[in-house]
Amino acid sequence: MIKLDNEPDFQLTGTDHGPETLLLALGAVLNAAGRPMHYHDLAGATGLAFLFAWAPDDAGCLARRGQAGREVVLTRANDALNLVMRPFHPRGLDGGASCGRFEKHFVDSYAPLMAGAIGHGQPLLAWGGWPEDDKGAARVHSWGVLTRCDPAAGRFGGWSAESLDGPAWLAAPPRVVDAVEAVLEPVPPSRMLPGGLRLAAGWRRDPLLVAQGVAVGTEAMRQWAAAVGGSEPICPACGDDGWRCQHALLEGLYAARVSAYEFIYRNAESAASAAMRELCQRLEGSLGAQVELLAEIKDASAVRASMANGSSRIAVAGEIARLAELESQIEQDLDSALGA
Repeated sequence: MIKLDNEPDFQLTGTDHGPETLLLALGAVLNAAGRPMHYHDLAGATGLAFLFAWAPDDAGCLARRGQAGREVVLTRANDALNLVMRPFHPRGLDGGASCGRFEKHFVDSYAPLMAGAIGHGQPLLAWGGWPEDDKGAARVHSWGVLTRCDPAAGRFGGWSAESLDGPAWLAAPPRVVDAVEAVLEPVPPSRMLPGGLRLAAGWRRDPLLVAQGVAVGTEAMRQWAAAVGGSEPICPACGDDGWRCQHALLEGLYAARVSAYEFIYRNAESAASAAMRELCQRLEGSLGAQVELLAEIKDASAVRASMANGSSRIAVAGEIARLAELESQIEQDLDSALGA
């Protein structure tokens, strides 16, 4: 039974380093079902801790381009977390919230299904469409949990994982909505560890990411480095020199790789074979090196100063290229051990 009559509990153990709102929303549903998970286990089991994706050029802000693929992670979370989820509109409709035709289609086709799910006590995981919070901070790209609807007005409400100032009605159609129909038995560590690592190994070839033209892993980091070191404006969407974007990306990747390292460290003893234990040891070394490098280069004041001119940006691009070299080693280790 999933009880979400009141405010969801987004508090998860291990969220010390800028948590992903998708994982907080998933964790809130698991908390409500009486099946709490440690944040690092949730990040690792879903493969999100290992995913760095880079969206095509038309995605605008660099920070947003480096956060692609979350809806694909949610699609794969059914098996990874032993959930039963039902998507309410197709993947790959990013940007639909600003399209009037999509909004009408959403109201006619998806809203009745969403209202029915909420009526049956099924929480909805939603990405996008959230209004600004009471301090004026944008939550448009946040994940959250929808638990209420106003059928007469065609409105849906709930909590964004990015702001806990109370329930809010969506300001626009969400870009992704999945109903959580059931939360089944917990996944044991002996299955969770290899499952998460197989997802990590498969992201580069995931058909949903490939279809969206999203680069993953080493190639994504190389494209990131090229964007930083190039002569084009760093972030036309944000209207500045891009240091905030770079800092957000570095902080996010640092948090993800801390989770990846901790996921392996926490679950390595459950490895069923010598080969899996050896893989865990190699990954701890590579991920540990990435975490150390990211800790060196992610300082906000240093990033701001480095993005001030072209020659400094080239130095930042070089640091990202070093991250890509470590990412390549991680990919080789995963492929070698898991037969990808």
